[in-house]
Amino acid sequence: MKRAVVVCLLSVAAIAPSRAFGQTSRPFFQPKFDVIPIEVDNGAFVVASFWRYGLGCPQPRAPFSSPGNDGFGCPNPFETDPRNEGLLMAKSNQTAFPGKAVAQIKGVKGAFLTELGYDLRKAVSIPLSDQGSACGDNAPRFEIQMADNSNFFIPCQLPTDDQSTSLYWRRPRWGGAVPLLACIGQGSPTAVCVTVPISCGNVNGCGLDKRVQSLKIVQDVGPDDEQQDPNRPEEFGVAIFDNIDVNGRLKGTAPEARHGDEDEGQGRDKDGREFHFRDSQSFPADSVFDFSDPVANVSLVGVNGVRGIAYSVGPLGQPCVSFSGDGLVNGKAGYLYTFASCDLSVISTDLGTYSMTIAGPIGTLPYNQTGALTMGYVEIHK
Repeated sequence: MKRAVVVCLLSVAAIAPSRAFGQTSRPFFQPKFDVIPIEVDNGAFVVASFWRYGLGCPQPRAPFSSPGNDGFGCPNPFETDPRNEGLLMAKSNQTAFPGKAVAQIKGVKGAFLTELGYDLRKAVSIPLSDQGSACGDNAPRFEIQMADNSNFFIPCQLPTDDQSTSLYWRRPRWGGAVPLLACIGQGSPTAVCVTVPISCGNVNGCGLDKRVQSLKIVQDVGPDDEQQDPNRPEEFGVAIFDNIDVNGRLKGTAPEARHGDEDEGQGRDKDGREFHFRDSQSFPADSVFDFSDPVANVSLVGVNGVRGIAYSVGPLGQPCVSFSGDGLVNGKAGYLYTFASCDLSVISTDLGTYSMTIAGPIGTLPYNQTGALTMGYVEIHK
């Protein structure tokens, strides 16, 4: 069975380094997300998907060109990784047989994509090298489902940009400074790629055909694949990833343990206000919350968990959650906040609403704000 050849997404050499549509000013929403390994159809124990310490790309010890840098180094400004975790995805049986290694990217629901990527353990000096991870025309690949139920995929080969941050790791990127293109369809080991743009160029959001419903990485090509296409000697069914990139935010560590009763949500309104929360009634001290309002120049980060978690039903039957807590406002202590959010996704095409109140030390003006999400999600697990 001969493999299908992917239509070239964009010329690699002609593209400058990717920076999500002017990422330095962060005009686009960068959702906080986890990367959750899943093994599908693995009754024969032929696929593996897991995070493991020691597999990742270390943080640079010095600038890449400086003396003392040993050629390693994949910078991640969004998190520390003292255990140097990496994500391994492997398929050990033949491609045609059941079994998929999957990494579910959770937290991006309701977002609009501008950039995707990851760090891939592979020698960067030799094109199509057999040194390091598999990287083929069909797998590993991103699989994207939009809110209108349309499906797309982006295979590893032919990224928009390939930033060589390390001698032993590639940093492929799709989109960024140019529109994000993807192949039409769900993707498979033999899928034919016809590309269309899927990114949203409007900072306030686009239609359902551009709004993400789910996003994952899939490795379902086995070690037999190089026999089918001798021009791809690097494809042997194993890939090691780090620093998965969604809209310029990087995630290079395994997800934290959950308690199972969390409510969670995040998003942005039409004026650029953003919030992120995860609360747990059983372990309120482990709850997290942050809120930012660029219009009023207010940035709050919750401390010491949350308290007073309560549930209610809105006038349209929508589930709602509220809680309060202590917070740092623009880095200063002494503030109390109350936050409430409702999930509208089950009763309308709207995403969710929020209300926010902040009270500070004597002499500071109170802050009050309500709004509706233009991107993001709210999930209530009462």
